[in-house]
Amino acid sequence: MIIVFGGIKGGTGKSTVAFHLAVQAYLLGKNIETIDLDFPQYTFSRYYENRKKNPDLACWEKHTSLKTLDDFNFNDDKIYIIDTPGRYSDEVVKAHVLADVIITPVNESLIDLDTIMEISNNKWTKLSHYSGVMFESRKSKAAKWFVVHNRSSSINSKNKKNIKEKLQDLSKKLNFEVMNGLKERTVFRELFDKGMTVMDLKNKLSVSHISARLEIKMIASKVLDK
Repeated sequence: MIIVFGGIKGGTGKSTVAFHLAVQAYLLGKNIETIDLDFPQYTFSRYYENRKKNPDLACWEKHTSLKTLDDFNFNDDKIYIIDTPGRYSDEVVKAHVLADVIITPVNESLIDLDTIMEISNNKWTKLSHYSGVMFESRKSKAAKWFVVHNRSSSINSKNKKNIKEKLQDLSKKLNFEVMNGLKERTVFRELFDKGMTVMDLKNKLSVSHISARLEIKMIASKVLDK
């Protein structure tokens, strides 16, 4: 299975969700390999390097930072998790064409939704460039597409309700499944330098930590069973 994290906007939490999913998959005993295409930033790779330095953390062996997938050989018996940059490139398109599952995190903002379907005066106007790429890539392989409502607020605001309604509306138009992602939590920003995820926390777990774990488990249960 090839799982691709995609989207043409940065700051949506792609690398954070991708890394947490990788850790959860590995802890579940899955045979995984990870690939970082986000040149030159390579946030996922930096996260992986930090984890490998920590002897107390379980970590998978195969990870690669790449500029291109041209010479990469995929095996049928593995789960591959690929993190892509938040911009358009030929390599992003190649990754989407190969994908069995595509995960697109979006923040609680109309700006993020506009990268999927352009919106003006509260009306959808036309397909975005990214969704055009999605349609073309899914012609050759019927990939499952999840749009993840990520970094959402704990407050039930009018904006939150509006984004939820619009995502559901878009899901019917563009044939994707809406999935709840990670709430906006400080803990996700604090664990990076140690290579840790919320799945690794053991002592004095707060309600926020427990909730964050459940969010990851819910994503994993939907994605890894496909």
